[in-house]
Amino acid sequence: MPPNTWKKFELDVARLFGTEREKRTTENWGKKEVDAKTEYFAIQCKYNKTVRFAEKDLEKAEKLYPKKIAVCVYKSKGKEKKYIILQLQDFLNLIDPLLKAERIMDSPPIREE
Repeated sequence: MPPNTWKKFELDVARLFGTEREKRTTENWGKKEVDAKTEYFAIQCKYNKTVRFAEKDLEKAEKLYPKKIAVCVYKSKGKEKKYIILQLQDFLNLIDPLLKAERIMDSPPIREE
């Protein structure tokens, strides 16, 4: 049976980061666990029809400056934290050297004979 659409999305995102989706049980459902994690990232996946607060702003930036990485910085009114939103592929391109280094560190050492 194919996974649910949201579950497949979580699996695909985890693979892009070189990791696995965190397993869910009835005991840990919705508690403390993220959808995927690596040494450097705690990854939450949200599968919705639209990202209302950023989609149009990102599209505008992409249209005006197609050779630049479009970024939206989001802050909720009355909150201190700010969040950055960008296309996943742009983010992966930016952090590719970090992901490669992490994979190399996890690989067994090469033995010279």
